[in-house]
Amino acid sequence: MFDLPYSILFINPFTTTIVMYTYIKFAATYFAVAAASAMSIVVLSAIIVIPYALYGLKKWITPR
Repeated sequence: MFDLPYSILFINPFTTTIVMYTYIKFAATYFAVAAASAMSIVVLSAIIVIPYALYGLKKWITPR
């Protein structure tokens, strides 16, 4: 989700999210920093989504 935090929080330059940080670094052509922060977003998403998906799959496969 990018557009809502960007439109709400970009007014205050001291408040940012990691997605907005990645966008700002990419727009300023700091591609290495933007790539590193994008990988941290991917890892953070995987840490959250994989256990949730495994729990849902186990709950869906296990008969009631």
